[in-house]
Amino acid sequence: MSLKGNPENMYYIFVSDSLAKAINNDIETDTTPKVLKKKFAMDFTKNIKEFSSENVAAFLKGTEHPDEVIVVSAHLDHEGVKNGEVYNGADDDGSGTVAVLQIADAFKQAAKDG
Repeated sequence: MSLKGNPENMYYIFVSDSLAKAINNDIETDTTPKVLKKKFAMDFTKNIKEFSSENVAAFLKGTEHPDEVIVVSAHLDHEGVKNGEVYNGADDDGSGTVAVLQIADAFKQAAKDG
């Protein structure tokens, strides 16, 4: 997933439950974040789909570490119920967007206040 024109893309790989368990056999019981040192090979094809979406994103560069960025985002493209399936998220549409705007306002005020 990436924003159009962004040279630093973010990639996601979705794997089946069986492959996830093969990579980390205690994936369902151990929720501790960790780095896994595993060797594996895979073949994949690139699938690029360009689409428009009503989402809100803010990128805040670090002042002490300008090479680091905080990304705050929310979506306005909530699908609700589609073909009898519910596609609800944890924090949908307006509430998430309002939160991003409040966070942006707080950072703006903090910059003014020094």
